[in-house]
Amino acid sequence: MRSIAIPVGVCTLAAFGQGWVQLADFPGTARDDAAAFSIGTKVYVGTGREVGFGLTNDWHAFDVIGNSWAPVSALPASGRQYCAAFTIGDKGYLFGGMDDGGPLNELWEYDPASDAWTQRASLPATGRHACAAFATSAGYITTGILDGASPTVETWRYDPNTDLWAQVASFPGVARHRATGLIAQIPIVVGGADEQAVALADGYKYDEQLDAWTPIAPLPAARFWSSSAEYLVVGGATSFVQEHDDAWLYENFADNWTSVTVPPFAGGPRRGGVAAQVTFFGLTGWFYGLGAHASDRYRDWWKLSLPVGIHEYPDDLPQVLPNPAHEHLMIQPPGHWGSMAYTIHDGLGRMVLEGRATGGTTIDIAALRPGRYIIVLTHRDRPYQVSFIKLP
Repeated sequence: MRSIAIPVGVCTLAAFGQGWVQLADFPGTARDDAAAFSIGTKVYVGTGREVGFGLTNDWHAFDVIGNSWAPVSALPASGRQYCAAFTIGDKGYLFGGMDDGGPLNELWEYDPASDAWTQRASLPATGRHACAAFATSAGYITTGILDGASPTVETWRYDPNTDLWAQVASFPGVARHRATGLIAQIPIVVGGADEQAVALADGYKYDEQLDAWTPIAPLPAARFWSSSAEYLVVGGATSFVQEHDDAWLYENFADNWTSVTVPPFAGGPRRGGVAAQVTFFGLTGWFYGLGAHASDRYRDWWKLSLPVGIHEYPDDLPQVLPNPAHEHLMIQPPGHWGSMAYTIHDGLGRMVLEGRATGGTTIDIAALRPGRYIIVLTHRDRPYQVSFIKLP
């Protein structure tokens, strides 16, 4: 099996072990169709439908360093499921979903500094649930099910600076629900189910600057109800009675999906789980759990361990600060590394800046357009990839 690039270091899947490690269980009730977003070194998980079919509004934070959960403020609104969630800067956002009254168009913002939820502008359109979502310096929701049970291809952009929504280019595939959105250097949306609940495999990437969608390589197998975090897609279903336990990583530059779990997900097949990605001190971790299989709901929590060909101690890895950034980035390699080359790439993979860095080197990024970028740091012929957000 050939080598693949992952966000931290370089790995060869045939040469190193990999797998799922079980962590402390989610402290809330077992549930599926919850929502999750990550901020800093914490993953925030809440809402969803619990055992007994009750809808929930409680939230809990998982500390990836301490492997521990703690309650945070509950959503000050009705219990709900099928919400879309995303992170912009240091705040998390929860959109739409369905409560006992039907599909919702509400948007809520969570600030971990104050442990408080604030209601933001509602989508100026009908309520919807089971949408795909992704975020750069703005938040996007696309596809989903409208009030009346019809799937949609509408795509909307939320600007947190103006608290305004704007409709942008529609998703180009068939109308669908339960698709998954992720950032694999660029925003992409894959899979889902059509109006007849037929699972889909096609995917498309979105160019913010052009407001245009372009096809990408389809998933290796059709899926809906999957979970995603950055490059990773986990689990999902091919029907309402057939769940799966496989996972894939997407490589943007190769436009290719690669299986990353041998053996498969240790928690077994499931749908409607939640996934999140956290990068701290240059280390990337993927977290996944909750969800359902057949009539069983879960509250277990797992980390996907991918091998890396570098020393896995935070002090020995380069840092890029701050993230998100407005005008300047500082590269801070470990002191014994000396200088290192860097290149910065936009969402289409085009190199926009390059140079060399030593400890404390500052890069002027003021001229870059807002959005998500990849900085590739090379030391002794080994590349280290770190994504960052350029703010307006």
